[in-house]
Amino acid sequence: MHDTLHTHRDCLSSHHARLPIGMLFENMPNEQQEYLSQILAGVRSVAQAQDVNLLCFAGGHLYHTLYTQFDTQRNILYELVNADTVSGLIVLGTINTYAPLSKTAEFYRRYSQLPLVHIGLPLEDVPTVVATEAVGLYDAVVHLIRDHHCRRIAFINSPENRPTARPRYQAYVQALTDHGIPVDPDLIVAGDWTIHAGGAAVALLLDQRKTNVQAIVASNDNMALGALAALQARGIHVPYDIALVGFDDTRMAQMSIPSLTTVRQPMYELGAQALKLLLAKIAGEAPLSKVHLPAKLVIRQSCGCPDPAVAKIAAWSFSAQTQPDDRGMLTQREQMVAASVSLLGATKDAARWIEVLFDAFVADSEDRSPGLFIATLDKTLRQVSQNGEDIVQWQDVISLLWRSCPVIMRVPALRRAETLCHQARVFIGEMAWKELAQRQMRADQQNIVLRLLGQALVTTFDVETLVHIVAERITQLGIPSCYIALYENPQPYTYPQPAPEWAQLILACRGTEIQCAAAPDPTGGDVWRFRSAQLLPAGMVPQDRRYSIVVEPLYFQDDQIGFALLEMGPHEGVVYELVREQISSALKGALLFREQKRTETALEKAYAEVEKQVQERTIELEQEIVERKQAEKMQETLIAELEAKNTELERFTYTVSHDLKSPLITIGGFVGFLEKDALAGDVERVQADMMYINDAVSKMQRLLGELLELSRIGRQMNSLETIAFGDIARDAIALVHGRIEARGVVVEIAPDLPTVYGDRARLVEVLQNLLDNACKFMGDQLHPRVEIGMRQAEEGTVFYVRDNGIGIAPQYQGKVFELFEKLDSQSEGTGVGLALVKRIVETHGGKIWLESEGRGTGSAFYFTLSGNTSDIRHNE
Repeated sequence: MHDTLHTHRDCLSSHHARLPIGMLFENMPNEQQEYLSQILAGVRSVAQAQDVNLLCFAGGHLYHTLYTQFDTQRNILYELVNADTVSGLIVLGTINTYAPLSKTAEFYRRYSQLPLVHIGLPLEDVPTVVATEAVGLYDAVVHLIRDHHCRRIAFINSPENRPTARPRYQAYVQALTDHGIPVDPDLIVAGDWTIHAGGAAVALLLDQRKTNVQAIVASNDNMALGALAALQARGIHVPYDIALVGFDDTRMAQMSIPSLTTVRQPMYELGAQALKLLLAKIAGEAPLSKVHLPAKLVIRQSCGCPDPAVAKIAAWSFSAQTQPDDRGMLTQREQMVAASVSLLGATKDAARWIEVLFDAFVADSEDRSPGLFIATLDKTLRQVSQNGEDIVQWQDVISLLWRSCPVIMRVPALRRAETLCHQARVFIGEMAWKELAQRQMRADQQNIVLRLLGQALVTTFDVETLVHIVAERITQLGIPSCYIALYENPQPYTYPQPAPEWAQLILACRGTEIQCAAAPDPTGGDVWRFRSAQLLPAGMVPQDRRYSIVVEPLYFQDDQIGFALLEMGPHEGVVYELVREQISSALKGALLFREQKRTETALEKAYAEVEKQVQERTIELEQEIVERKQAEKMQETLIAELEAKNTELERFTYTVSHDLKSPLITIGGFVGFLEKDALAGDVERVQADMMYINDAVSKMQRLLGELLELSRIGRQMNSLETIAFGDIARDAIALVHGRIEARGVVVEIAPDLPTVYGDRARLVEVLQNLLDNACKFMGDQLHPRVEIGMRQAEEGTVFYVRDNGIGIAPQYQGKVFELFEKLDSQSEGTGVGLALVKRIVETHGGKIWLESEGRGTGSAFYFTLSGNTSDIRHNE
């Protein structure tokens, strides 16, 4: 036992050190609910009396899915039970109904560190509280044989794979054997505790085996009620055609028509004794390892006996009266209390209630306190109803009171006592009816609240909104407090896998007070994050009062979600399960919706990223396409230029070879003449020959110089600068001043010429050549004039050099810019000047062209210059 465990007495003496007691049972809303609820009522009564807290883990059947294939998901709760959350443990044996003994023993060993008590059939080395089932069922079978003369008695057995339930079967066999009745295998049918199994047993016995049956004994009331419905559906009357007996004495057995003869297990006492035994173990005492409580036959109508309430009203003969005395009254009072407690079971305060009721009955019968008895009965029955106990059983208490009358009362009081007993029976009947009606009204109201809760939740797809709805509606069901936690990284569960280690609290509310209501933080950084085995963050559960809490698993089919802690208010266990189902379904939907939204957001983000990448790549591709087109265009331009250069080079080569050959031939010829004339001694002729040779050499020198200049353009340029075009024009005029003066040409420069960017020396050379060319071809013009100006056009600023000279015919205008092209072969110059101009303009990103209307109309040379430095080729 862990060191922090206080003794039972120490814990009870401290308001802040209440023991937390755990209880394990299979899910609440099943056909064993009446069995469970009565045991739980016994546990809760002792927990309240001893001021201990109660944690009820509503798991499922081990290794079996009785109701749906997903039931085993409930078993994850068994992984949350440990010595840090509970100081002791009560286990309801129905958990192991379908588990092999080896697996059952293994299950109990998991909690060996905790003080533990088992409710059910005895297990080795496990302290147990058990009802003596065999005795009760033996009495039931004997009753059928002896009092109703039945010999063909069928038996609906417990599940075949549950050997721990065989005492009931063995009691059936023993009763038959003791009365000389052979055991017929055809009369024995396996069941599974459900109502459906009872109906299936009747079909097997009557329809398939066609067995003669006088009576049917079922291992529990559920199967007996299922058999009753199946028999009635076939028109077979119970008990007149076939007698019927059950086991457990559930509320449905009492209310059925006919009422069911059954074996009553002391379920309330089983729960109460289990907790008392556990508290004794925790306190260090040495309690008994086994506590046996008797199971008793309860005779009702289904076996063929008259209604018990009617049968117990026996006529009383006044002649049998003895003289009462005080000693007899005291003894009768003690006997009355003992008999009533035995009849009602050791329910909370039963003995005290009977004592008070007995005293009130005597006082009222003797007319000492008129009205006291019914008032006391009213108070008592209200408490019985509040505790969820059976009001109808108090009819038997009234019968015991009536039978005690001859001993405790004198004749004058007997008539009033008889009247009081009749009033009490009517009052109990009326109270039972009202209690049943109120229970139905509460159930209807709960159904309305549950339906409204379900409607609100089913339309909610936001976790935070969902928990606020639960917080608002949960108190309407009488549930004082509610806590909801979600697992981190849950997986489908298979027992005995561990539960997810971490959980986050998303709701904590007490009444209308909300301590926590928030959507879970996916990053795990929320302050409400805690280890699942703690059940809740520290200090979250009430410290100022005791509590009983149901721990419900939250799952949807195979998907684990988390768990809920619901403080117990209503006695009807189905409320907690319906709340669990609605919260589980709503959470699953909300979480799926949130995941969908998260996925959509991620997809949108990914799509946006892809779009961005596509746009960026598209821009890159467009840029690449533009660059490729530019490259292709440049390539085409370069190819065209190359072709033109090649053509020009061919023509240049031809021209150069031709034009250079001419001076060389002249030189060669005149060298021969010079030799001849020198030998002849003709000095005059020698001088003439030398002059011709010098002219040829000069011509060749000038030609080679201009060719060298042409080749340098585009490869060697001066530094680029911004220059006023007017300054360029004036520099060019200064260089051609001699020819301008000699020819008498008037040169006009337009005002407001713009600035340009380029190689100043080369641009001066352009205007110099154009001016020189204009002066050379003025012809017979009497008033020669040259204009330097500019105009604006679509292509930008266009500069011009316009003259009124001889002009150029249209068919020759395209040739003037070609190398060595001379329209007048007798004119001075080599024919390279305009080719140089064209090359300089093109290196400045511009173009040049000629406009002339023909002979005698003058010429105008137009050219453009780019302002973009990237268009100016500057190649070294």
